Amino acid sequence: MEQLTNAWVLSYSEFDTLVGQTWPEKSGFESIPEFEWSNDTDYLMRNMVGRIDEQIEEWLDEKPIFLSPHALLEGMIDKGVLPAGDYIITVSW
Repeated sequence: MEQLTNAWVLSYSEFDTLVGQTWPEKSGFESIPEFEWSNDTDYLMRNMVGRIDEQIEEWLDEKPIFLSPHALLEGMIDKGVLPAGDYIITVSW
C-alpha cells in the first residue's frame, strides 16, 4: 500500500469548471454523467505530465468518442492550466 502526500485534489465541480475554462466550447461540461461517477467517491489519476491526447480535437469537434478524465487532465496540464503531478478528483453531492 502506498500513501500519497503530494496529490492535487479537485472537486468534480472544480474539474468541470476547469474543463470549460480550458475549452470554452465545452463550457457546459458535466463530469458526473459523462464518466458515470458515483457519489462519495474519490478518483485517483497518477503521473499526469501533459501528454496530449489526439482525441481531444475529435471531442471538441463533437465526434462520438469517449475521452477519459485522464486525457482531459493531461490536456489541461499541456495548456498550462494545471501543474503536472498526481490528482484526486472528489465526488460528493
